[in-house]
Formats: sequence, C-alpha cells, structure tokens
Amino acid sequence: MYLLCKLLYITVFGLLTACPPYFALYYHNVLRFSSDQIGFTIAIAPFVQSIACPIWAYVVDKRPKLHGVTMAITGCIGCLSVMCIMGIGHYVQAIHDAVDFMSFSHASGGDSNGSIVVATCALSLAFAFFALPNVALVDSAVMKILGPNKILYGK
Repeated sequence: MYLLCKLLYITVFGLLTACPPYFALYYHNVLRFSSDQIGFTIAIAPFVQSIACPIWAYVVDKRPKLHGVTMAITGCIGCLSVMCIMGIGHYVQAIHDAVDFMSFSHASGGDSNGSIVVATCALSLAFAFFALPNVALVDSAVMKILGPNKILYGK
C-alpha cells in the first residue's frame, strides 16, 4: 500500500551506506593519510550530523512544501562533496605518480599533506551536514505520507 515509503527508505539507505564504510581505506591507500588524520576526518561526521539533523528537520517543518526539494538538494550537495573527495584522490595520485616517474627521493622528510587534509575535512563536513541528515528527513516525509496511519510506520 505504501510502496513509495518503502522505496524511499531503500534508496536513501542504499545511497548513504555505499560509500562511508570505504572512506578509511580510501584515505589510507589513495590520499596516504596517517591513522590520526583518518580518525580525525572520519570523526567529523557523527558530530556534524548531530547538529545538522535538527537544523534540516526544522527547515522542512517550517516549509513543508519544500521537503522533497530540500532532500534532493541536500543529497546532491552531499554527493558532490564525495565526488570532490574522489577528485582530490586523483590529484594526489597524479602528484605521486609524477614524483615516482621523475624518481625523486622523499628522504627530505616527506611532503606535508596538510592542505589535502584540510580540504578533505571540509568536504567530509559538507557530506555530513548535507547528505547524512537525509535519513531524518526521510523519516519525517514518511510520517507525513502515512498521515493518520502512523501506526503502520516500520511495517
């Protein structure tokens, strides 16, 4: 009966759980982050999400006609931030391939990747602020769709 609600949940959970489990591997193998940098970058999401969910829920509660548009825009911005993180990875790979090709030595203490860490943290913050609250927004949308049949929530 409420097929749209079920499809909405399947879609949002599928999209939001496809990428984050692999961030640590990507940060280590492609961006060449240290374990401290990986931990710091990944720890951003839960803290930002705890602030972002109430903010976006408040926005869609104040403007119910923009609920779907808000979910779409925030999802697109979150997806764009993940794609930008992947772009940083291509940049880092190109730099390291060029250095390896020209056979330079990293014996001088290595190059600092501080700017790459800052950019990745900023994009992780954008992902956490825009994409992760979509689960709360979907919950809110489903409750609105169910209307007087809220007892069916979760079935």
